[in-house]
Amino acid sequence: MSSFFSSLGSKIATSLLVVWTSVSNLYLPVPQNKTPLEQPVTLPEISTPTPLMPLPREVTYKPLPTETATSTEEEPEVIPQPIPPIPELTLPSIPETPFITNFPSITNDSKLKSAIVNILCTSKVKEIGSISASGVLIDSRGVVLTNAHVGQFFLLTNLAKKGYVNCVVKTGNPATKSFNATLLYISKDWINKNYKNLTSDVSRGTGENDFALLLITNETNSKENLASFPFLSFDPIKIKKDKDIIVAGYPAEFLPSSTINKNLYSLSATSRVEKVFTFRENTVDLISTKGGVVAQRGSSGGAIVDDELSLIAIITTASSKFNSERNLYAITSLYINQVLKTATGEDMASFLEGDLNDKASSAFLKKSAPILEAKLMSNFK
Repeated sequence: MSSFFSSLGSKIATSLLVVWTSVSNLYLPVPQNKTPLEQPVTLPEISTPTPLMPLPREVTYKPLPTETATSTEEEPEVIPQPIPPIPELTLPSIPETPFITNFPSITNDSKLKSAIVNILCTSKVKEIGSISASGVLIDSRGVVLTNAHVGQFFLLTNLAKKGYVNCVVKTGNPATKSFNATLLYISKDWINKNYKNLTSDVSRGTGENDFALLLITNETNSKENLASFPFLSFDPIKIKKDKDIIVAGYPAEFLPSSTINKNLYSLSATSRVEKVFTFRENTVDLISTKGGVVAQRGSSGGAIVDDELSLIAIITTASSKFNSERNLYAITSLYINQVLKTATGEDMASFLEGDLNDKASSAFLKKSAPILEAKLMSNFK
């Protein structure tokens, strides 16, 4: 009898083990090192066999301390250090209405829309991937202010010559008119600190030094001289908390490659400066705001303007959450102006004086650019 019960118990234990093994395999844990938004996205093919990915990978910030002071004159907060992203398993809907109602209704102003550009870089190098981003025209001769994490693709000249990487600047609504461009400026400090992120799944950073200047050289498939471009005034003012602003860009996070390539529209939303930060001391270098429909990948390099349509900041990064509370972070024109002057000896106004074609073929391209390109290409050794 004891032998019978012993045998029966063994069979029951074996059956339970089989059931448990089957059930546990149905509920594998979600990997904690990536969020669904950070998984590589394969989109339908466009004009090349390389799939197009929505945007350069955004960075994630630590949760910021709760504000208690109400004065707009308080010192900016110190920039937090970046941390790995936190998994987000749901995607709530995007708000489609302005955040505030007392701001002048100029989000559809043609001047604003015509000065925002789409920057599209297609790649046949699987380690890099293709990107769609934004930029802002700040000079009638075709100077585009964007992010360094976008501008770095214009350093890959050897890959471009071989047809592996192709970058264009596109204008319009939809963005269909296409132009070639070259680098005028990109931060050496940013490249030296972030070059390994060119092939990383997740980029990390705070937005420090994350800006670049491009010069449109010619319209693709055309030999005609360039016409004058619409642009926004670059205004290096000190921004205060609670300032009403407009956020604009070419968001593309959930669009198929066919739409990104042929039918992409710029969007804008009213918002307000929620917090101000500093990379140094007592200077407003970075702001945070809610971005509404613009708070998507694809808006990197997009514009933050005031009620006079002056460019006071450009979008650099976004928080990891995707909902109505998603924060955009933007480096200020004041900060860009100061960094540019430290690096080149000229502020933005002085930098844009004279012949820009001469500046594009200056010592920067002859000496610095090849060194920075070599840094980026070291990812493939």
